[in-house]
Amino acid sequence: MLFPRADDTCFSVKDDPEKRRLIAEYDYINTQIIANQTAIDDALEYVKTIKDVDEASAAEHHSQIMELVVSVNQEKKKRASALSTLIVYSWSGRREALLSILAEDAIVSQNGSVKHEKWEALSSRIKENDAELKQLETQVNDQVQAVRASFMESDSARHLILLRGLSDKLTTERTALEGEQQQLLATFLRCDEEIQKMVKKLLEKSKRP
Repeated sequence: MLFPRADDTCFSVKDDPEKRRLIAEYDYINTQIIANQTAIDDALEYVKTIKDVDEASAAEHHSQIMELVVSVNQEKKKRASALSTLIVYSWSGRREALLSILAEDAIVSQNGSVKHEKWEALSSRIKENDAELKQLETQVNDQVQAVRASFMESDSARHLILLRGLSDKLTTERTALEGEQQQLLATFLRCDEEIQKMVKKLLEKSKRP
């Protein structure tokens, strides 16, 4: 497989400030688009319910919705650009693997919004994972001090072992989540013609002196 697996990256995204920045940029735009798209869908349903009762009001609401649709479509272009930049960076040092994926026959795309929503779900879980790990780190440090003070096997020592086990479990989960995100990037690349074109342009640009 040409997916960049978690063990291919050699280190966590946490250890790569530039990748964190690129993910945060895409995440922000993606979250805004998903929220606005939900608002649009809800508003269109509302227009349907009032159309037969108040046609003038329905027409006004529909006009406002279309303005939001135009705005969301503009944001989608920014999202595609941010995603393409993230993809190219994610394959840093594996240019040939990236070119091989681009050379494959395109897969019939599933609903693009589904992939973006899946990414958002993964990102949300990673953020929760980070918060849980940070909290555990504080607890572990406190227990280390307690164990050192006791100089003997105690409830504190057993609690420390438990906390470290939980920390290892969360770290393993994070690695798996990051691996899923990497595979999802490959799916975007294989299934989205706009992303393919943008990635090719970025690769061409990077070759210029």
